[in-house]
Formats: sequence, C-alpha cells, structure tokens
Amino acid sequence: MDKSFVSIVMPIFNRASRVKTSIDSVLSQTFTSYELIIVDDFSDDFDELSNLVDSYESEHIKLLRLPNKGNGAIARNYGVQHSKGDVICFIDSDDQWLPDKLEKQIQYLEQDIVITSLSKIQTIKNGRKLHTKIINEELPISGEVEIVDDPILALFGGLTSKLVFQTSTLMMSKELFQKSGGFDPDLLRHQDYQLLVCLKSAKAKFRKINIYTNIYVKDSQDSIKNKGWTIERSKTFLRKYLKSYKNDVQANFIVVQLFGPSLKTHSLLKWLCLIFELRLNPIKVCCKATVFLYKRLR
Repeated sequence: MDKSFVSIVMPIFNRASRVKTSIDSVLSQTFTSYELIIVDDFSDDFDELSNLVDSYESEHIKLLRLPNKGNGAIARNYGVQHSKGDVICFIDSDDQWLPDKLEKQIQYLEQDIVITSLSKIQTIKNGRKLHTKIINEELPISGEVEIVDDPILALFGGLTSKLVFQTSTLMMSKELFQKSGGFDPDLLRHQDYQLLVCLKSAKAKFRKINIYTNIYVKDSQDSIKNKGWTIERSKTFLRKYLKSYKNDVQANFIVVQLFGPSLKTHSLLKWLCLIFELRLNPIKVCCKATVFLYKRLR
C-alpha cells in the first residue's frame, strides 16, 4: 500500500451554496498529497456546484456526477471506483476537517487497519454558527491510539451518543474498503454503521486516535423533518446488519438512534411497533429510553 497519496470522497446533493466550508477544510490540510473527489448525486444545482469548483482552480479537486439520482452510498462507492490513491477517506458535504486530520491519521494506517478519531459538533442556523460542542467529554484527549475490537459495540454497548467512527472520521486502504463490499446501495440510512459491520466481517482491525480532527455540523436546514426521516428506513439495517448482535446492543441502537427522531416526528407508535417486530423486551427498551432521555435533558 502506497501511503503517499490519499483519495478523499465527498458525496453531495443540492448543497452547492453550503459546501464551500467543507471544501476549504480539505484544501487546508497540512498533508498535501491528495485528491478530493466530489460526487454529485444528480443535484438540481449542479451548474452552481460546477462553477464553485472551477473557481478554486485547484488540481486537487475532481468533480463527478452520477448519471441519475442515487443516494449517498452509491455516490461514495462511485467516488472510490474513480479514485487514484491506495488510501481512502470520506467527508460529508456539511462536515469539516481540522487542518492536521490526514497528517495525524496516515502515520498509524496499515493495510488491514481502519483509523478513526474524535469529532466536535457544531450547530448552525441560517448560515451562522451558533456554538461548537464537545459531546465526548469523558474521552481522554491524549493523542494515544486505542485498539477497538468491535466499533458497533463501542458505539452501542451503552446509551451514550458518540461521534466516533462517523464516516467523515475514517481512513482505510482502498483494498480493505473493496474487500468489505463498500456501502450498501439499498440502505437509505445508517450506511456508516453498515460499513463498519462489513469491515469487521472483512477482518479489519480498528484503531481510534484520541484527538479531535473533525467537526460534525448540524444545520437547521437539514432537520430530520426536512430530510424526510421515517423509521422504516432503519428497519433494513437492523434486520440485515444488527441481527447478529445481542438484543441489548439492538435495544441501545433503537434508543440512541431512533427514539429522539421518533418523538420529533410523532412516530412513537411506530417506534414501539419496531420493538415488538424485533422481539425485544418492550419494558426493558422503554426503561433504557427513559434513562437516555433523562441524561439528555439533564
């Protein structure tokens, strides 16, 4: 594996007016041997995006467009297929990297290892930054590298919402990504967790660097209602990829990932029905949800 060049894949859909900050964060990397592959998912504002990319006059950026509407999984796979590097990273079109993200991660990368690091969360409204929050305050910011046996257990072994192993934090070899099968194009949600499950099945090893390298951005324009969130979009992932995990992990996932959105979209009845469909203990799951809500509101 040649670690001297990194291919970065950014999927995008109808975000031409809001993607500049994300692109700038990639172009500001201290590790400068890379390509940024922006894959447009057949957006309505492609001309605007194309003009923006042209304005950079950067040899680092390559703009591709899907031949018809797909989804984030298809766009990411397409970007990897057209990449030149042996090393692959992903960044969402609304996220940001700190300047040393690539430099910090590349030194620990090996053929069968997936590297991740920590994220801060930033809230913006009408294009204005409201605040930046650290949601992993219990994690030591030591710079040390931690071995993680199973990322799904690291994420959902408890009821803590963590921005670890988020797609924009990952670095891996292209060979390992291809061995895992990549992103499942049939999934409309949770492609990031699906990739982790498939990487684990492909015998990947996982390493977490305890430093902040990413900013996960929550934009009020991208609320779950605006995105058309439905609980049905999570069922395929649960049945196809989490069925091998213990009931407790599935219950934690349902609480951490689906309970809040179900409340916001008035879909609590469907959330309860899902618990019964998966043959989980409804009393236990509801108790977990109560504890989770209490911690969030504290």
